[in-house]
This record gives sequence, structure tokens and C-alpha cells, in this order.
Amino acid sequence: MKKYLLIPAIAILALACNKSGGKGAVVPVDDTSPVPVTFRSNLEATVTTKGDGVLDSWDGTQDIYVYGLSRDDEGKYLIPAPGSAPYDGTNPNAYLINNEKASSPDSGDSGAIYVYNPQSPNPQEYFFYAEGRKYSFYAYYVDDAANPIVPTATTEAIQLPVTIDGTQDIMVAKTDPAKDILGTGVSVDRAYSAYSARRSVVPNLVFEHQLSRFNFKVKAGNPETEQQVVIKSLSVKSKTKGTLVIATNDESANHWGLTPDPTDPGSDVPVIIPANHHPVYYDPQVNPNPSIPVFGEPVMVMPGEQVYDLTLIIGQADYTGGDFKVDNLKIHFAPQNPEDGKYSGPDAVADKGNSYDVTIVVYGLHQVDVNVTLTAWDNSHGSFELDPDV
Repeated sequence: MKKYLLIPAIAILALACNKSGGKGAVVPVDDTSPVPVTFRSNLEATVTTKGDGVLDSWDGTQDIYVYGLSRDDEGKYLIPAPGSAPYDGTNPNAYLINNEKASSPDSGDSGAIYVYNPQSPNPQEYFFYAEGRKYSFYAYYVDDAANPIVPTATTEAIQLPVTIDGTQDIMVAKTDPAKDILGTGVSVDRAYSAYSARRSVVPNLVFEHQLSRFNFKVKAGNPETEQQVVIKSLSVKSKTKGTLVIATNDESANHWGLTPDPTDPGSDVPVIIPANHHPVYYDPQVNPNPSIPVFGEPVMVMPGEQVYDLTLIIGQADYTGGDFKVDNLKIHFAPQNPEDGKYSGPDAVADKGNSYDVTIVVYGLHQVDVNVTLTAWDNSHGSFELDPDV
């Protein structure tokens, strides 16, 4: 997982002053000065997004979209009606930040994300917390899965239709005030606000992956297959259309995040593979537990299915009938034969944010086996510590 932080500049300054003032130094809180909403980010681990390549460091080209919504006393988000005016400091039912695009940091795995107020006459001016108002923050990343990127809003939810082709990594994030006020002395009902920002409450935006990732591995079942068989193409059938709910007053698992389109019959999503690839034979007598490399590029699919159909096209040197289509292959996420306990998948369905190794064993043109195992997706929920002196 990736975390993004909104760091109030005055809070950072107060922390730094407290540090330099010696043990026990107390810095008075100025509750009259305006507090800008500034952002920092931390990319905690490698994420595969083939639209951008391997995203293990920022390069300034990733587009992140941010919302800041006012909350009422019951904690509900006051999502403005379509066409509402920008936030003017007096109307609580208006956006603080309305789907503003921000570029990722220029380089490295951490750095600043600058979100500027387009209504300001001054270029590159931040948004500011309005006194007496409380907010929640949302963000999302969809790569090129939506074009144009124009979410629709009702008073209950903000959502964006998306279409995937296996190469995008879709993520959505929201803040958790109960976690972010810990240790600050600020009550949860006062986060996130100018008051809490002046007291070092840092809103964390935790990005959650909304798709499942399949890492395909192909190996030969015998030496003859390695020498004679060529893998021509591989595809997996998946739903490709869905709705990304970015913000909602109903944040249960079925209402926030990505929901596949139930009417979508699915499409064959191709796996990007090397040309004329021969599967490799691993002799079990020599190497009983081989480390099989990923075959081609990982593919991102809609989660939630028990079975995903595969189509494999292979050729064989001594076969004169042309390429051979194998379209009876399935990725199972449930026991296939309860009597003998055969278990082909780690879950009842493919879960969002999970990565799965799908190993395909080819024995010539006559037999192909598929096995699925859950693998670590290199992302964590660990905290990002910001040293105000750095």
C-alpha cells in the first residue's frame, strides 16, 4: 500500500521549534493564522502499473486526483450538488478541494505533492482550511482507465466509470481521523480542521489497490515440450468495466472502492508475452523447487470471481495442423474436488489487492495443467515518519 500525507506547514514549523527549544519547551499555538493544506507522499513499495512501467519510484508523470470534503457534526460528508460553487469559506456544503489533479514527486520514493487552488488569482497558491470547518480527504489513481477523468457527484457519493485492459493499477484512498489523532490530544470530532492542523494532526491517505494481479508462470512438463512447443499467446477472461466510488457516506466494503459492472460479460484480456517463447523444463531430480520467472507482464483483473477462463495458443514443431488453441483452462479459487481435498486456490474468490501466481504446465499439445498460489504483493501498511528537521 502507499500512503500520502497532508502536512500543514505551520504544524511542521511548530514541531521544529519545539525540537530546537530544548526538552519540555512549549510552543504557543496561534489559532488566528491561516493554515495551508500541503501534501507529502511516500511510495512504500514496488507496484506494477504497466501504463507507467514498474512504479518503484516517482518520476513526476503520475497523475493523482484529490478531494477535500466538509463533514457535518455526525461525520457525514457534505458532497456538493452538481454545479455548486467552489468553497467560499462560508458555505459548508461545498468542496474544499474538488478533484484537483496533482503531479507525483519528481523523483525518488518520497517528496511533495502540490495541490494548488485554481480559483486563486495567485498561481501556485495552496488551499486553506476554513475556520470552524472539518474535512475528510480522498484521492485516487486510475492511470488511463478513464478518459476523460470526470467523476459524477450526487449528495451521497462521488464516482467514476472505468474500463481496464489488464495494464492499469487502480487505487483509491481516504483518511481515517480516528487513527490520525492518536497521540495528538485532539478529539476525533475536530479532525481534520485548522484547529487540528495547528496541533500536528497529519491526515494520512492510504491507497488501496482495487484490482487483483495475476503473475503467469509457464513451464514445460517434460524435456520434449521445452524443445518443441512455442507459446504464441495467453489471455484471461475478466470483466473490464466498473465504477470507482471515490467518496461516499456509506463506506462499507460494497459501497466504497471499485465495483465491477454486473452486466459486463467479460472480455479476453491479453497477457503481454515475449515472442516465440519456449517453456522451460525443470528437472525435479536436479531442481525440485525451481524459481520460475514470471511469464511476460503481470495482468490486472477485476476481483470477485471464483473462476477465470484462460485461453492459450501454442505451436509445436512436429505438428502440421498449425497453431493449437487450448480454451478449456480455468483459474479456480475454490476446491475442485472436495473428496480428495484438492485445493486450487487460496480464497473463495480473487480478492482486490492480492497477487496470485498462476503456474501453467504444458505437456505438448495434449495436456495443460493450471495451479494458483497467493503471493505477496510488495506493499505494506507501515507508517511514514516525517522528521521536521529534514
